[in-house]
Amino acid sequence: MQKVLSSAWFLLVLVVVIWSANWPIMKIGLRSIDPAWFTVARLLIAFIAISILLKVIGRFKLPHKQDLPVVFGAGTVLELTPWQILVALIIVVPMAWFGDTRPTIWSNELVVILLYNGVLATGLAQWASMRLTQLLPAVTVSLGFLLVPVAGVLLSTILLDEAFTVTLAIGMALIISGLLFQLNWQRFRSS
Repeated sequence: MQKVLSSAWFLLVLVVVIWSANWPIMKIGLRSIDPAWFTVARLLIAFIAISILLKVIGRFKLPHKQDLPVVFGAGTVLELTPWQILVALIIVVPMAWFGDTRPTIWSNELVVILLYNGVLATGLAQWASMRLTQLLPAVTVSLGFLLVPVAGVLLSTILLDEAFTVTLAIGMALIISGLLFQLNWQRFRSS
């Protein structure tokens, strides 16, 4: 049980780091690409990455009729994730194509940002977040995910020189206090 919990905490930290770093990374990327096309590229890369991963581990699955509610968003099953992403692509591609979007300025930096978003922030982190909901209590996972904006604000302040205000500091302190309270409450209830 201890090994499972330590791997769960590792996954939680991994998701928080990937998603929080993604906020300043996305902001940098959006200097070069329209948000609609950014979404298309991120989802397309995630679709390919997750499909390959599932094929390699032998869990790739074509959806059946009974899987359609999950594919269209009423649940999360790893094997059906590529098809959920495909549904999202079917929605966002026409929006980007027919929308009033600005041209993309391609660079190596933008390619790395899109790969980070597609493979890590969408693919890996989505899998890890689903796994976390199986390993930890829902309240702990929810509060743990609240560390994403905390770390995202700190990283944006450091990397993008964004303002760090008293309001942000108070909000961050409340999030961290809530997480610490939940962790101590669980210990108190189990003793």
